[in-house]
Amino acid sequence: MTMLPTIVNYQRHVIICAGKTCDSTGDRTLVHYLKSELEARGIGSDRVRVNRAGCLGVCTQGAIMCIYPEAVWYCRIDQASIDRIIDTHLIGGDVVTDLVMHRNQYDAPMGSQP
Repeated sequence: MTMLPTIVNYQRHVIICAGKTCDSTGDRTLVHYLKSELEARGIGSDRVRVNRAGCLGVCTQGAIMCIYPEAVWYCRIDQASIDRIIDTHLIGGDVVTDLVMHRNQYDAPMGSQP
C-alpha cells in the first residue's frame, strides 16, 4: 500500500498570484517576501501556509493575495501592503478593508442556487 503525502495542519492558507501580469519578472518577489516576513515574525507553516498560483483571473487588479478560510481577496499587493496584511489580518485577525477587492459571502452547500 502506498503511503499518502501528509500536510501539517495550519490556521490560514495564503495564495499569491504568480501569473505573468502579477509577477512580470517571474522571480516570485512577493511570495519570497511574504515567507521571509512570516519567518521573521516567528509565524511558521503550522499557522500560515503560503502557496503561489498561476493566474487568478483578475489581472487588472494584480498583484492578488487570497486568504482562507476567510475567503478574502486583496488586490494591488506590494511589500508595504503585505506588512499590513501580516500585522492586521494574519496576526490581529482583522481584514485590511482598503485592500479588499472581494470577500466571498456565499456559504450555501454545493449544488444549491445563490
